[in-house]
Amino acid sequence: MLSKSGLFVLSLSCASLLLSVNPADAKKEKTEKSTTKVTKVEVKKSTTKVNSQAYDANKEGTKLGMYEHPRQALEKFSEAIKLDPNFALAYANRGNTLMLLGKTSEAMKDLNKAIELDSNSAVAYANRSWANNTLRNYKAAVADCDKAIKLNPKLVLAYTNRAHAHNKLGNHEAALADCNLAIKTNPEFAPAYINRSHTYIGLKDYKAAIQDANKAIELNPGSAKAYLNRGHALRHLGELDESMADFDKAIALNKTLGAAYFNRSEALQAKSDKDMETAKKLGFSAADDK
Repeated sequence: MLSKSGLFVLSLSCASLLLSVNPADAKKEKTEKSTTKVTKVEVKKSTTKVNSQAYDANKEGTKLGMYEHPRQALEKFSEAIKLDPNFALAYANRGNTLMLLGKTSEAMKDLNKAIELDSNSAVAYANRSWANNTLRNYKAAVADCDKAIKLNPKLVLAYTNRAHAHNKLGNHEAALADCNLAIKTNPEFAPAYINRSHTYIGLKDYKAAIQDANKAIELNPGSAKAYLNRGHALRHLGELDESMADFDKAIALNKTLGAAYFNRSEALQAKSDKDMETAKKLGFSAADDK
């Protein structure tokens, strides 16, 4: 993520749905919705009877969409919880929405509650890993992903979130293994390519990083982090003009992506240093510039 990082799962009462979205970008990159594919990853009847009105409110919240109408969705999830205080998936959904609204501490409370109510919810653990990544609790994020994967080995989100945490902990080889598993499970999951691109940068395999960033852009042209990663790799390869173009694009897509500004500054400095070196070789100095 690059980064802000982690992913999110949108949960219904009797089925959990995985959305291929980078939650760090979800709030800023609304274009992501149009290229997102939904994959059913867990279809299992709840063992706890849910209040029918609470179920309907939760369902309405999911229909509102967490991108276009997060505040209205939040109201519906809160309504579901009020109608049924033991509705674990409503807490998980409200936690997701709070994350999108930048309220990580409140989200963590809801995700903890979801796990307290249903300790076998892979979705809740995966969602909490996003919150832990955001709070830079990377070891806790890994532990949450471990639990989610144990409960549901096909939960792509958990592998991707764990890869992000491993990258932040400097465990790039472990991150690469997780990204590979995520892509093997779902070859159309753009965030996995974004994370693997970031992983390859950590491993100094910049050409592979560019290939994965290209794939992520193909799958989701609205992902600022894909352009950021490609620009980052290009900068290390000395392709400064191309890297600048990618950083400009990343910032245009997400004006709060700090890493894009930092990398653009680094590219500008490298370009400046290169120009100064050329000027000196040509025998031109500050004394001549009068």
